Amino acid sequence: MIVILAVGNPAYGQFAHNLAISIKHHCNLPMQLIYDAKAVVDTDMSLFDVVTEMRPEHCYMGNKVMPGKAKLNIYEYLAFDECLYLDADTLVIRDLSGLKFEKYYQAEINGTGTVNDEKWGDEMVWATPKKIAEYYDLDGKAIPFINTSYQFIRKGKEAEELYRNALANLENAIPYKEHLREWGRRIPTAQPDELYMDVACAQVDHNPSGESLIYFRPNRTVGKETADIFKEHYAIGYYCSLEFNHKSIYTIYDTEMRKYCAAAGRHHTFTINNLMRNKFIKRG
Repeated sequence: MIVILAVGNPAYGQFAHNLAISIKHHCNLPMQLIYDAKAVVDTDMSLFDVVTEMRPEHCYMGNKVMPGKAKLNIYEYLAFDECLYLDADTLVIRDLSGLKFEKYYQAEINGTGTVNDEKWGDEMVWATPKKIAEYYDLDGKAIPFINTSYQFIRKGKEAEELYRNALANLENAIPYKEHLREWGRRIPTAQPDELYMDVACAQVDHNPSGESLIYFRPNRTVGKETADIFKEHYAIGYYCSLEFNHKSIYTIYDTEMRKYCAAAGRHHTFTINNLMRNKFIKRG
């Protein structure tokens, strides 16, 4: 089961539309779309096997969309006992059906640290050891620095506790102005889900480290040959803003989506540059 989230902005429904087409091109896994009505005005809902509307209090604060809050509330809405969550701004480029996951919660991590460390460097982008120690009792515990672009979730008592802790951490959130960087566009109350899931994993002594499924290429980084990307990864991720990623992966997105759409008898309507311009995230 593949789970995709689209809330707050039609761009995310359009991303989800494209992602579903790319998944269907490579495999026949069932898909669930968790959404709110504002995001799916242009989305072909027939692409999904299950569609589930998220309650506003789980993805908004007042009238402002909070994608991080939505991601931490997603457990309540999962239709299947095991699922692979993918951010909507992802392009699947290989068959996902053979993937195996050993842990009840699994994601890619960029590193680990403890609150006793003097500093962490670039692997943790949201808060310092000192700042996390002010809010959470994690003395000596290993804190994973998660990228939640993909997450494997196996429902059960362990996963319930993990998500319950993550939501409690969000309720006791580190104020936005005390983060290392801003997240979100014109929303000073925005909170990244990764920070509070990092803390939750440490609280239950869980190491979520999993396979690197998704290829990312920020600007000004040395990239792989296209053939190697398709050989070594299952998907390409388009996180952050339009300016953040290298133009080569934008070319891949539209090239592949035109191919996938043609095979499905569709037109490639939602192009990557237009989608990226309307994302929630500010320039990274």
